[in-house]
Amino acid sequence: MPKYIHISSVVGTAIKAAKAGEPPHPCVVVRHDPAAENWDECHEAIIYGQDGKEAARIVFRPNSPLPPGISCWIETQGEVELVTWEQE
Repeated sequence: MPKYIHISSVVGTAIKAAKAGEPPHPCVVVRHDPAAENWDECHEAIIYGQDGKEAARIVFRPNSPLPPGISCWIETQGEVELVTWEQE
């Protein structure tokens, strides 16, 4: 069954809270159905490949951002294919 992973719309509020010294609300959302009736929230989601090894992870770390202040990112050691859409 597919999973749907996205960043919550409260990410801006969570970043501000973290800068104020408060614990950040988890902003990575893993939905277990497209109708959004069943989901989990977390600070990191690890995505495993078919071989059972870690393929990528979605990270939310407002208290330990990457330069230049990036607090939410995807990490992978795997190959990345870039897809762009032409603008009309």
